[in-house]
Amino acid sequence: MSMKFINIINSVKTILTDASGGGFQVVDHEPKSEGSKDINDLKKVLVYFSSDNFDRNSGTTNGTLQSKPTFKILLQVSAMGVFTDSDDPSSLVSAEAMANTQWDLFASQIFLILMNAKNVFLGLAVGEISNRFIDTIQKGEIIRDGDDAVILGTMDLTCNTTEIVSGEIATVGTDVTSNLTIGDDTEQNSAVTEPQ
Repeated sequence: MSMKFINIINSVKTILTDASGGGFQVVDHEPKSEGSKDINDLKKVLVYFSSDNFDRNSGTTNGTLQSKPTFKILLQVSAMGVFTDSDDPSSLVSAEAMANTQWDLFASQIFLILMNAKNVFLGLAVGEISNRFIDTIQKGEIIRDGDDAVILGTMDLTCNTTEIVSGEIATVGTDVTSNLTIGDDTEQNSAVTEPQ
């Protein structure tokens, strides 16, 4: 048995992989720039667990516990400069401008996939989660990597769920009274004497 955030991460990865159509990669580790020579290396997304907030009023012993996990969605775009007109050397669009535009489009694409009404339960059974929402989108600075420009940014995805805490509440034990008699030990000098 595991906490639900693990199932939610796996389900979000499946949703994104199914929707990628080869236009981006869902990765299991923080992406590193490898150049933008291959179209599949242009856009990468990583989904990972960030934090969880629990409602103390929903219980502290066993049963259901209200939970609001937060997931980080890391987006990476890598781009090279391109000529919009091969006959005009002044038509170069810089790698920075390309990466900037591509990151905006990528963030929009991921947002629309996850906020699509069909993904209201993030691919889980009805009632497993509620109130899924992308609370923030944060775009990072442009980083130069040789001829490429790279932009990393994040989204915060939150939802509500319940965790099931198992176990039985401990019961208070009863008092136990015992009489202990220790003999007279002169050899090890461990005899107990009664107080006067």
